[in-house]
Amino acid sequence: MTVRIGVIGCGAVTYHCHLPALARVADARVVALADHDPVALERARARAPSASLLTVDALMQDGQVDAVLIATPTDAHAEMATRVARAGKHLYLEKPIATSAAQAADLRAIVAHHGVHAAVGFNRRQHPIYRRARACLRDGLIGHVHAVHSVFAEPVATAAMPIWKQTRATGGGVLLDLASHHIDLVRWLLDQEVDMVTARAESRESEHDVATMTLAMRDGTPVQGYYAFRSALADTIELHGECGVLRMDRHRHTITHATHRRFGYGTREARVPLGISWRERWRRLARPSEDPSYEAAWRAFVSLITGRPTEIASMDDGLASLHVVLAAEASALAGSPMRMTPR
Repeated sequence: MTVRIGVIGCGAVTYHCHLPALARVADARVVALADHDPVALERARARAPSASLLTVDALMQDGQVDAVLIATPTDAHAEMATRVARAGKHLYLEKPIATSAAQAADLRAIVAHHGVHAAVGFNRRQHPIYRRARACLRDGLIGHVHAVHSVFAEPVATAAMPIWKQTRATGGGVLLDLASHHIDLVRWLLDQEVDMVTARAESRESEHDVATMTLAMRDGTPVQGYYAFRSALADTIELHGECGVLRMDRHRHTITHATHRRFGYGTREARVPLGISWRERWRRLARPSEDPSYEAAWRAFVSLITGRPTEIASMDDGLASLHVVLAAEASALAGSPMRMTPR
């Protein structure tokens, strides 16, 4: 079975990440593209030359479309996803799922009511380094995790930043755009929900373009995070356990394990094998900037639709991450910690 994909929103993430990934998924085919920007639409067609260029309304009604990728600006996510679910089409929704808790809750209910398959674009769960790290944690490599340190920075000049990313009302800011990924990864890696959130946000050149956040997980584990559009490129998560430290670096595509020296005082560090094929290693050498998690996430989504066992971020995961972001924003505004309401 080939899953026929329609795409709504043909901006940078679609052009650079989703369309190249979909081109490598044998069981998926992009059949339709929609975007209000004709330049973005034409550029996307270069990646999917056989796709029809449609209006959003026409794509929603097209019987040749089985599933839809929503990759619009964030403030349109909930509305577009609602329309897709009501049209009876499966849904791959870029994160975050909405800009408010009410929108997100309504969307989850609508998706459940119409019985469509839905996944949220927390594709990093499918990345080899995070999957390997999760396996290491489950195998007890570093023992009980006592603390987590998270850094995600994507430097963007204000002049080059899309207008919608510059203000919170349209879904901008590092908490929604960057921290949401790490919130999801920490929940997934630790298999824990967040209990308490403390945050501080700054608006240096655009709204909420730098933030710090401290989470307390349900078991008390502290998670400290830094997220920025105004500092050097970085994407790392460190897990400090009772008998070692795991450090994931997405840009270097590595996991390192630091533990005690065999002799004398200090630590020694070694890379953790990722268990990937030689083909994947060669591809990494040939295209070092490529993120393999997009292709893996699309393979998982196609498996979900076709009834094969799979693991992929759900609407509930999207809602959980958003609730933490909203609590962080409330904490930054109030200057005090916010306790999460058990769901």
